[in-house]
Amino acid sequence: MKKAIFYIVLSLTILLGFTYKTDTKPRIIKYKKNDSCLVDSTSLNIDRKKNRPNHIDSLYQLLFTEDIKPNKQGFAQAYKGLMYFQKICTNLVHDTLALIDFTLSSNKERLWVIDLKQNKILYHELVAHGKNSGEEFPSKFSNLEESFQSSLGFYFCGDTYDGLNQLSLKLYGLESKFNGKAFDRGIVIHGANYVSKKFILENERLGRSLGCPAVRQDIISPLSNTIKNGCLLYIYSNNKSYQKYSTVLKQINKK
Repeated sequence: MKKAIFYIVLSLTILLGFTYKTDTKPRIIKYKKNDSCLVDSTSLNIDRKKNRPNHIDSLYQLLFTEDIKPNKQGFAQAYKGLMYFQKICTNLVHDTLALIDFTLSSNKERLWVIDLKQNKILYHELVAHGKNSGEEFPSKFSNLEESFQSSLGFYFCGDTYDGLNQLSLKLYGLESKFNGKAFDRGIVIHGANYVSKKFILENERLGRSLGCPAVRQDIISPLSNTIKNGCLLYIYSNNKSYQKYSTVLKQINKK
């Protein structure tokens, strides 16, 4: 009898310990973070040839032919960041890049997933920002729990799991000052019914999350399967604090 009770208690402990919730204060699973990618003051030699302005400008012109384009500076930073993190993250996928441009209206598709091997756009999607970051345009960002704001910077895309919002993709912030608490905050990519053209028509803007970059319900499965386990995600804004104090930007902008 005592042995049976012991195993019941043990099973409940394991079950509760491995619950991962999103958009609420999470009960964090025990998962090894990609600490080797976390940036504080790492200095590396970067492939300057691929980071030349003319190369990045040509790539930008080739990739973005539709009316809705990401900020050119944001794309350049994302691309240079990929070159940079390739030398730090052993599990990083080298030919796929995800970019969110928060300088654009939430009513526009501002998430791109880019295949840099074939030089083509795989996904161009709507994406929500945190409800305390702003209405149509986000302007406030935070790395704090329960701020319900979005966090800027570079992320490592982890594995998928089934959580409160069904299929979700774990994100690991790679900049301790700006998004290093993303995992602990439960910041993930998940599907949401408030991310749709219909919601925009009815409310004059896209719905907002509690800090997660939420996407359409019907795209979360193929999208997450494309970028999980190693894709680099960059969430861009012309926010003065991030642009000035990001350690990654300081490194990739070195001449």
